[in-house]
Amino acid sequence: MENFDLIIKYLNNEANAEEKKTFELWLAESNENQKQFDSLKQTWLLSNQSSKEIQNINIEAEWSKINAHLKDNTQGKIKSISNKTYSRKSFLQIAASIIILLSIGTVLLSRESQTSIIFAEKGILDQELPDGTSICLNKNASLEYTQEFNKNERFVKLQGDANFDVAHNPEKPFIIDAGNINIKVLGTSFMVHAPKNSKYREVIVEKGKVEVKSKNKDGSENKVILVKGQKVIFDVETNSVRRAAIDQNYNAWRTKIFRFVDAPMHLVARRLSQAYHHEIIIPNQKTMNCPITVEGNKESFEVIIDRIEENYNREILFKKKSDRYEIHGSCR
Repeated sequence: MENFDLIIKYLNNEANAEEKKTFELWLAESNENQKQFDSLKQTWLLSNQSSKEIQNINIEAEWSKINAHLKDNTQGKIKSISNKTYSRKSFLQIAASIIILLSIGTVLLSRESQTSIIFAEKGILDQELPDGTSICLNKNASLEYTQEFNKNERFVKLQGDANFDVAHNPEKPFIIDAGNINIKVLGTSFMVHAPKNSKYREVIVEKGKVEVKSKNKDGSENKVILVKGQKVIFDVETNSVRRAAIDQNYNAWRTKIFRFVDAPMHLVARRLSQAYHHEIIIPNQKTMNCPITVEGNKESFEVIIDRIEENYNREILFKKKSDRYEIHGSCR
């Protein structure tokens, strides 16, 4: 996508989901970014006025003038603007807004040209990074990296669920910022569970070795080394880190194949939420540890929960509440 085109699409409500994600990530980075955009938006709205003069504008000539001005004043950081999709009225808005953009700098525009964001909008997405690392993102997960990636280190930001098969390079450590935890590896295969609003972060190592770091509320640092077959859970609310046994269904979000044997309900709910992208709440604390035995083989979410309810004689029920599910009931 072109640099200025992203802003114009956003203001015109024409940006797709990935473009909105790119823009909103920048917007959330700082109050300064928000202030800059507020100024731009105000100018955009004020310039959205009808005028008889619009019909007299030589659009092609004016685009040429603007693009020449951008080239002279941004040292090539901002690419030329496409004039193929904008009306005469939109042109007036863009022209007015460029004055503001040039005065506040090119933070977003430079970012757009220097930052890559991989967003699994429609479903599970397999991708290869510039260093040869293979990633698999769950639906709605995103991975962000800059042009500095693979120079001295390989730094990425993750939201959501992802499997990594990291290309081995001892001289350039691979570092993942997963919100509350940082994961450092040299070359290995592992899974990270780090949804934005989840209570937990998980790291599960399939091969190799990783270092997981987090900070306590007092500022001190936790550091855990994991090797093949090990798992660590970070509790967002308590800032605590603990080791845990790996359950065989940790990768079910990719396979949709489940086999739970006396697994606690909270773990079953978490895995189902990862795989089917439904928020699942367990209001009753006692229900959270109910032992659940159920199997699934690529069936729908509705089939799986019906199977659980049937196995427990409808004493455990999944109730749909608006855009989420609540689990009610008691153990046998």
